[in-house]
Amino acid sequence: MFEKLKKALSREAHLIEPRQGKRLELESNSSGDPVFTIKGTGYPGFFILFGTGFGGIPLIILLATIFGSSTDPASTSELVFMCLFFTPFILVGMTTFLLGLFLAWGRTEIMLEKATIELKRSLFGKIFQTKKIDRAEVTVRFEESHKENDNSRYKLSLASDRKSLSFGGSLKQDQLLWLERELRSSLNLEEKESFNISSRIRKELEEETSRTEFDPDYQSKYLHFSKTIHGWQAQFRYGRA
Repeated sequence: MFEKLKKALSREAHLIEPRQGKRLELESNSSGDPVFTIKGTGYPGFFILFGTGFGGIPLIILLATIFGSSTDPASTSELVFMCLFFTPFILVGMTTFLLGLFLAWGRTEIMLEKATIELKRSLFGKIFQTKKIDRAEVTVRFEESHKENDNSRYKLSLASDRKSLSFGGSLKQDQLLWLERELRSSLNLEEKESFNISSRIRKELEEETSRTEFDPDYQSKYLHFSKTIHGWQAQFRYGRA
């Protein structure tokens, strides 16, 4: 058993190949413009369960306090206190619940029009968000979306003229790579080879750092500071000016 564990820990991480999967669709609208669709997972997840418990239980307690007893009703001061106390829990629970609904059954559409790129988010057929950016000189980049079990999860960002569209934070790595590759192809951008997302992120961060202007290296008697893609790095140089 320990030998298998040792091999698993020492095994090199394999390269992740792009894969479309069931949550991604590529179609064309009536004008012939490419439309990428990110579908929900199709089943309730953690956010729905957490939102239901975190906001639902305080809501039930609050309603029971207001309408539960006709013989011994709560005073006005007690009602005000209960409302003020439980309202943040209810709002957080409701927001988390709605996020869970979107992740499960929502749709994100990215339409590549001739001059613009339009993003639409909808839930149960109702559009609740629409954003547009200019297609000219658009760039496609990975960005960190959130942490999951202390591991970074990434999303895609289309940026143009100081505006950006971000999406795909709930996709798996291979699906995100497929979406990035197809977007580059549809936008006639430079093709990049498929490899692990962490390597792709590191390479693009290096490119971004090389284009960033910063002050010349700071030097002290014993410390030398230099800028890297991870921030500032200090090196101890004893006996050197």
